[in-house]
Amino acid sequence: MLTRLLVLVLAGLLCLGHTARAASTDEGGGPLVGEVATTGTPHVLDGRVNSLALIDTTMLLGGDFSRARSADARRKFRRANLLSFDSTDGRIHRRFRPHPNGVVNKVLDAGDGRTVYVAGDFTRIGGVRRQNLARVRIRDGSVVRAFDAGKVAGQVRDLQLVGGRLWVAGAFTHIAGTAQRALAALDPDTGGRDRFMKLHVAGRHHGGHTQVLKIDVSVRSGRLVMVGNFRKVAGAPRRQVAVLDLTRRQATVARWRTRFYAARCSAVNNTYLRDVDVSPDGTFFVASTTGGARGPKRACDTTARFEIGTDANRVRPSWVAHTGGDTTYAVEVTAGAIYVGGHFRWQNNPFGRDRPGPGAVPRQGIAALDPRNGLPLDWNPGRTLGVGVFDFLDAVDGLWVASDTDRINWQLRSRVARMRPGTTVLPGEPSPALPAVLWSSTESPGTWSRRDWAGPSPDAASGDVTGAPEGVRAAFMINGVLFLVGSRPVLVRRSFDGFAFGPAARVTPSGQGRPPAGWRHDLQRLTGMFHDNGRIYYTLRGRSSLYYRYFTASSGTVGARRLVANAGGVDLRGATSLLLVDRRVHWRAADGSSWSVEWRRTAQAARLAAQTRRRDPCGCTAGEGRVRFLFQGSPI
Repeated sequence: MLTRLLVLVLAGLLCLGHTARAASTDEGGGPLVGEVATTGTPHVLDGRVNSLALIDTTMLLGGDFSRARSADARRKFRRANLLSFDSTDGRIHRRFRPHPNGVVNKVLDAGDGRTVYVAGDFTRIGGVRRQNLARVRIRDGSVVRAFDAGKVAGQVRDLQLVGGRLWVAGAFTHIAGTAQRALAALDPDTGGRDRFMKLHVAGRHHGGHTQVLKIDVSVRSGRLVMVGNFRKVAGAPRRQVAVLDLTRRQATVARWRTRFYAARCSAVNNTYLRDVDVSPDGTFFVASTTGGARGPKRACDTTARFEIGTDANRVRPSWVAHTGGDTTYAVEVTAGAIYVGGHFRWQNNPFGRDRPGPGAVPRQGIAALDPRNGLPLDWNPGRTLGVGVFDFLDAVDGLWVASDTDRINWQLRSRVARMRPGTTVLPGEPSPALPAVLWSSTESPGTWSRRDWAGPSPDAASGDVTGAPEGVRAAFMINGVLFLVGSRPVLVRRSFDGFAFGPAARVTPSGQGRPPAGWRHDLQRLTGMFHDNGRIYYTLRGRSSLYYRYFTASSGTVGARRLVANAGGVDLRGATSLLLVDRRVHWRAADGSSWSVEWRRTAQAARLAAQTRRRDPCGCTAGEGRVRFLFQGSPI
């Protein structure tokens, strides 16, 4: 008995050691802001807030409004479309009264700590004639007269300041004295035209006016992403989305092209794109849309991720998140989550049509999505819907939210709110790698054996654990939690530390009504599964393909759609004991032989490289190893 105890203790210590060495963290994990909005923000009393800009402790709001009051006072202020306040106490600045005579779509920090650019649909600001674009001082709202883009013939929708250039997007036809439609680059000091950008934006997706609605820039890759109502850029077909290369002597159209937004959605939408945001590391962007429910294969009412550096003629989204018929407006990509806002009521809802479909998770107007797969995280403050959220700002003091409604998490925060910096940090998930500890089922019910694995094949069994779940058909482990499927068609989670198992709990997200479409049927026929980068991959009885669904362990959300990772080349009919380690997928065939094949990731999922298939030594008895998983302890 003492000898057995020592073996188990040593096994547990080795498990922890191997976990530390093998935990090369992949994408996923990071901080979340809190669900409670802070006090000390002003109230905008009508209209909507479109844009946020923070310079030190001065917050500026642009939009379509006329009245506001400070957080700590009942006195109301007349502020037409643009105001500033102290971000620490919500006190509205009395000297700042530029009063543009039309809507403000964008306020942008000019980078000098003293001024901002203001863009929209106006002809006067700060008592000076400026058409749709101006630069103003934050101390008193006065116009910087040295900056003058002349007659901007059409409203300006968005701005970006990068590489010593001010990028201007909108519905204009002329700017800075030059015919330049929808997108231009200006001198940030004078407003004069910068000839770096001479590309011609043309065409319309579905009527209306040619325009660029939103832009963002990846400094890392030197690329600009643009979305809006257009069909061509510099003669190259680019329907509603285009990527420009800014690394050459003049801006050029990148080879990057997607057909995902080529189809029409609602007939009332000239363009159904609404926002775009590039990730902090500059490797991908996320775009949001309106358009009505059109089914799981269409781009209408979705949020989708694209890798920005993928130069191909048919770039596909890495994932697509459906609301089931409601618009998403604003998108903010942070290190830990993708925050989205609109008037949606659900996420993970590809089969819903203005109602929750199978797998739908309720989210009222605001949500945080997993960057790896687009599934909703547990973060769920909720807000009154209205039209939507129109801007986010991720800052040191929290996440700022601009909208057209007055309550978030049931708190009165009229049209602007700041969500507290959070204390929740989602752990990253390790990529299975050697050396590792392998646990596998044995011929004895309720007993699992442990093997060290440093390659090329696992060592002989060096210990076992009793009291293991019985009837398990497939399992994988993430950060100290074992996910398994037993005799019932249910995904279950249990803690496991190498010695004992915690209580079983069914994996289902809070508030989810119906389970994902076909998920229960899949679990009835499941023969093996493993996890990689926010996806569960699995095989089904009588099927040769490898299937997958999105999966977020922290929220327990399983993707509503079943997708195919590998439809041919490698026949997985009868495969059990699926396992991913060191970029190879291992399994046992129906005759008991062991095989592996190289695992090649793509942006969407991964594929099995059939030409690398090989037979592997097993070193196990016929009744052993029908279920295997790598030990992965709690994150260190």
